[in-house]
Amino acid sequence: MIFHLKRSIGGAVVSVTPTMIFALFATAGLARAAAAPRIELENVRVGFGGRFEVGRWTPVWLQLRAGSERFTGIVELGVPDDDDTPTFVRRAIDVPAGGSAVVSMYVRCGSTILDNWKARAIDENMRSYRLNFNEESMNSVSPLEPFEVLVLTFGDPQGVERIAELPGFRVDAAIANGSPSTQGRSLLPIKLNPIDPLPNRWYGYESAQAIVIDTGDKDVIAALGSGREKPLIDWVKNGGHLVVAVGSNWRAVKDGPFASILPAVPEGSIQLNDLDALETYAASKKPIQPPGGPRVTVTKLALVPGRGGKTLDADPTTPLVVRGPCGFGRVTVVAVDVNLKPFSAWEDRNLFWLKTIDLKGSPGQTSNYAYTAAMGGPARRISYSNVSDLSTSLRGGLESFPAVKLVPFAWVAFFIFLYILLIGPGDYLFLRKVVKRMEFTWITFPIIVLSVSAIAYIAAYSIKGTDLRVNKIDAVDIDQTSGLMRGTSWFTVFSPRNDDYSIGIEPLSFHRDPKADVPASNSDPAPNPAGVETIVTWFGVPESGYGGMNNPNRLGLSSTGYSYEPVGEAERIVGARVPIWSTRSFQASWRGRGETIIESSIESASGERVLGTIKNLLPVPLKDVHLAYGKQVFELGTIAPGKTAVVETAKNRSLAGYVQDALANRNINNGNGVEKSAHPAADSARLVRAMMFYSTAGSEAAVLENHLFRELDLSSRLALDGAILFAEIERPASVLYLGKGKPIPKIDQATVLRVVLPMNPPANDSN
Repeated sequence: MIFHLKRSIGGAVVSVTPTMIFALFATAGLARAAAAPRIELENVRVGFGGRFEVGRWTPVWLQLRAGSERFTGIVELGVPDDDDTPTFVRRAIDVPAGGSAVVSMYVRCGSTILDNWKARAIDENMRSYRLNFNEESMNSVSPLEPFEVLVLTFGDPQGVERIAELPGFRVDAAIANGSPSTQGRSLLPIKLNPIDPLPNRWYGYESAQAIVIDTGDKDVIAALGSGREKPLIDWVKNGGHLVVAVGSNWRAVKDGPFASILPAVPEGSIQLNDLDALETYAASKKPIQPPGGPRVTVTKLALVPGRGGKTLDADPTTPLVVRGPCGFGRVTVVAVDVNLKPFSAWEDRNLFWLKTIDLKGSPGQTSNYAYTAAMGGPARRISYSNVSDLSTSLRGGLESFPAVKLVPFAWVAFFIFLYILLIGPGDYLFLRKVVKRMEFTWITFPIIVLSVSAIAYIAAYSIKGTDLRVNKIDAVDIDQTSGLMRGTSWFTVFSPRNDDYSIGIEPLSFHRDPKADVPASNSDPAPNPAGVETIVTWFGVPESGYGGMNNPNRLGLSSTGYSYEPVGEAERIVGARVPIWSTRSFQASWRGRGETIIESSIESASGERVLGTIKNLLPVPLKDVHLAYGKQVFELGTIAPGKTAVVETAKNRSLAGYVQDALANRNINNGNGVEKSAHPAADSARLVRAMMFYSTAGSEAAVLENHLFRELDLSSRLALDGAILFAEIERPASVLYLGKGKPIPKIDQATVLRVVLPMNPPANDSN
């Protein structure tokens, strides 16, 4: 049917046909299509090789392209946390007209599902532009499986990828299908191209358990210079492990970007008759080269005084593998060309890398619950189905609030049953038999509902209280040999009402006046002083069951999100919602220069004994003091302010036994909650002590992992002839900020202090 629309315009009659209308809309559509968008997302790179670890900071690179005008403003990237609540990070951008720019950002994703990632750009006039992810780019992104171990490599170190062939790193079908009842490991080596974008912040490398640099490629050293090495070095100092293989390109390494942290520096080349020392070091039964073969050229290494280097092989001519501490991490130097023969043809080179990278495979345990408290001791149930990591137990302990009474479910069900009887048969019989006016139900029914609701509301407040409560643990490491300090706080907030919190942390000096302690504040944190870095984020658990980050079938109940501030940083969280009578767990970390809090004069003696004294320089007592050295731990009790303890008179025991007892005496999360302790923070602090040296406990304690907080374990530092004191103090190491106008919370606080002490050269033994 053909029709015409006629309208008088200025005395003229205009006729509009459907064909004309269609042409007008088509022209407008073509104009819009032809106009370039103000800004768009061209490409995205996530993690390393498209892989990222849930629950750890991950680098993301966004390639943005502006339209016909320059775009200045902010780009915002949102990813879900462990509760599927959106978290937003922001970065200032300036993209030239018609040009593109690559923006690096860091996100901490708490879900294996990528569908709810979102991004937008906001210009200087606060106009928002949605950025659509490239489907092809996102299809190449996938999270690490819980059993995968990420090792990053630069260059071409031969044999790293073959670690996956060794026992303990073979993942069977049950694990690959997500079975929670089987422990396992799977090595995931990812080769990085140093000319590609790399993290410019140290925590961008957080997911890597080790990084191997093969310097046989001259371009690798050149590309990692010019400041790009600083995040890598900072990552090492914060607990990472860097392996540097030095071969024929030793001159570039000696003057290269990592020379300042190497425990041994190259000084030239030397020829050896064989590499038997490497075969013994790797426990290999297969020779690197046949007997009578040509001499092998290796790099001559010289240990650097003061860097604590320790030779790991037994070659009598020159060290081939040297490891030394670097802050709270380690650097290992290998003196052979690992990309050339004979090493590259060695059949057991995967055994060499297994020991050099210091990886631990699966213990092969498949039980859902088992734990041996000590060698030959009785089994104790500490692990249950769907609980695999110690962090689950730590968070479970912090979620226990003894002062908050929970009504048993049986009572709740009973009162619901009475409520149904009251509004149903009770109301009916009362109106029919007593009042005899059924129409009054329009009055009695709402009265009953409102009365019961009011009673429930008042009863809930009387039982659960009106106090804002926090359980908090501070764990602080101070390396008195390098002057570095790092701290970690875990805390759970119990909110008596629906409220949004702005959460920050401020490290405190240990030498402050004990009367000036302020464990929490209802204001905003002050800017970080020079040299101090703080990071605040949420605290999740790496489980595949209910409430875990690796559960792909989670149902998020929260729609409101929160952001990291300031722009480009993660110093605090703004707008984190905690529902009424609910809990939410967070963690914070900080780095800076350490204070001298212990005066020590100790030296090693025969039989893993330690001689010397330790003096407490703090204005508060050090309680439950232990000194770990080698495989032993010395119990020093309490050291009062200004007092000195003599180490050789202290009782000593196996460090492995101490860790096992600390685990056995800790209430462990059983999947249905944790037995309530009168002091949940102090109770959980014992677990933190065990986590600090967890790998020394051996296979008897290997049912649960210590994967999420593996950097906390300094057992490797003890293997380098280090001495570490750990104790507790009754004062916070940081101030917790919850936002302006919030009530001051009631805090249950515990602080664990660990100090890496310098060792004096051993005295000459005249005997």
